[in-house]
Amino acid sequence: MPANTREGFRSETLARFALSAFGPVSAVEVPDDHGIDLVCATSRRNGQRLHVGGGYLVQVKSNDAKEVTYSGPHVREWLENLGSPLFVCCVDKASTEIRLYSTWSISRVLLNVAAYDKASPETFRLVMDQDVTGKEPEPDAIPLGKPVVKFAVTQLHDSKLVDNFRLCIEEWVRMDSENLLNRRSKLAIAHGFTEWETNKPPSVFNRWYRPYFYSAKTAVDARRIISECAVLIALMGESEEKGVLASYVNKFCDLKGECAEWTRGRLGI
Repeated sequence: MPANTREGFRSETLARFALSAFGPVSAVEVPDDHGIDLVCATSRRNGQRLHVGGGYLVQVKSNDAKEVTYSGPHVREWLENLGSPLFVCCVDKASTEIRLYSTWSISRVLLNVAAYDKASPETFRLVMDQDVTGKEPEPDAIPLGKPVVKFAVTQLHDSKLVDNFRLCIEEWVRMDSENLLNRRSKLAIAHGFTEWETNKPPSVFNRWYRPYFYSAKTAVDARRIISECAVLIALMGESEEKGVLASYVNKFCDLKGECAEWTRGRLGI
């Protein structure tokens, strides 16, 4: 067998063991490996029970890797349809060091392409340890910034450190899960950070980065979301607010289809 392939398997084994300190981890079998090596979740202990939390996906690379490339005619569709946040894990087998990188900036590229009907890129290149800035990244050079957590396997005996690493991962997973939901609802807004510190929960930083992607196409989607939210608010029965929302929806939103009549009835249009 190829020696490099076996070394890759060894890196995945070490990553699987390390990440299992924070919750369940399942390896993707080689015949089904399609760019994802591990399917993970966070968990917390409560007495004799383990409460499993948010899930995330991991691509494992050896320590000398500087980037990860996903390519092919359907790569955009594949990334858009991932059901959980994606992380890149770099493994140094000699020191047993693990570095975990968030790929939240992928959302910025996907939303940018969708908003302006750009040609679908066939290469997404993720670059580790390259600063994340306010400048919109290109598909072939998406910066991941510094690791969100970095630790040696020998540190996993310290329960306080493990709890802190888990909290960091949980917060990054929660944040990027919101990006996935926004994309699927056609809400062209991404959430993330341009500055953070490794091994510190992102919630301690106030430098949120929230880019908006606006175009005629995204405006149509936004109006649809407004009309649906307007119904939720109208059902609360606040007449003044209901009237303002009804006026906006009636003037700007394109109410068509089987739900249109029901929506008009709730808003009093």
